[in-house]
Amino acid sequence: MFGKFTRLPVFCDGNSIAKLGDSRTNTVAIPVGTHELTSISKKHGVRIDFQDGQEYFLKLELVNELIGGHIALTFVPIEQGRYESARMKTADEKTVRGKCGTVNP
Repeated sequence: MFGKFTRLPVFCDGNSIAKLGDSRTNTVAIPVGTHELTSISKKHGVRIDFQDGQEYFLKLELVNELIGGHIALTFVPIEQGRYESARMKTADEKTVRGKCGTVNP
């Protein structure tokens, strides 16, 4: 859900699980429990307690700051996530890989 970047990695509990880019959407199954998701900036991510049968939407954003900027993985409300992802192309299956570990709350 961002501009024409190269494909950027998404990490779950430190493990690479997908690459996102070029306004593409990916679907990744994440096990129930608390997991940390980040991208290239480990300082900007989310920690979510994933529940069985629920949908979650995240997106990579370029955050502009006074000096430079950074890429942040952010949580998106379900209504917004469904709306935006329905208007995107699906990333090819080669961009989804790896599995989450576990994070202690």
